[in-house]
Amino acid sequence: MVLPPSRCMHCGKHLQPRDLIPIISFVLLRGRCRYCQARISWYYPLVEAATGTLFTLVWLSYGYSWATPAGWVFAAVLVGAAATDLMHLVIPDEILAAGILAGVPFLLLDSFPGTLWGLLAGLAAGGFMLAIAVVSRGGMGGGDIKLAAFMGLFLGPRLVGLALFLAFLIGGMVSIALILSGKKGRKELIPFGPYLALGGILALFRGDHIINWYLGFWT
Repeated sequence: MVLPPSRCMHCGKHLQPRDLIPIISFVLLRGRCRYCQARISWYYPLVEAATGTLFTLVWLSYGYSWATPAGWVFAAVLVGAAATDLMHLVIPDEILAAGILAGVPFLLLDSFPGTLWGLLAGLAAGGFMLAIAVVSRGGMGGGDIKLAAFMGLFLGPRLVGLALFLAFLIGGMVSIALILSGKKGRKELIPFGPYLALGGILALFRGDHIINWYLGFWT
């Protein structure tokens, strides 16, 4: 049971299971609330489609192993964190806590030593982001720090380092482009959660390939 139950953002009506079928309900209802006919944001089916796509990619990558449900938890948390950060400039602790509670058992079943390294990687990634927050005097939010630690737990030392590098690289390029185009001001907040999530996804699926490609330049 999910608490509190899902409800329409416009009329407050509690939604029934038939209203919550990913993508299908949106299509059948033609993008409108069943009860008040208010338009439903495209944000919801896009998030559902992204989650479904990532779940499929995890399955294709790991198949019948404990890494698959762990990957599903990891992907779901990253999508949820990115979406809420984009919409509300916050990464809820509840999403990360639920991800840890649901994912750690699968991590332990997949590899106990790997989970121990993940704990160290989580502490290192979170500490690194905390240091940036302190130096920048609040330039990095608490949610970003916790999300980085969560990513370290699931990715381990090797891949979380790559994930953070990609997040800063892509986030920096996009932020500069937004500022130069006038769409964002220099002092305007830009959510970093989506870039962390993107870095984490790239590291999960292509991390080893990216690292080996880079190391190939030095051998």
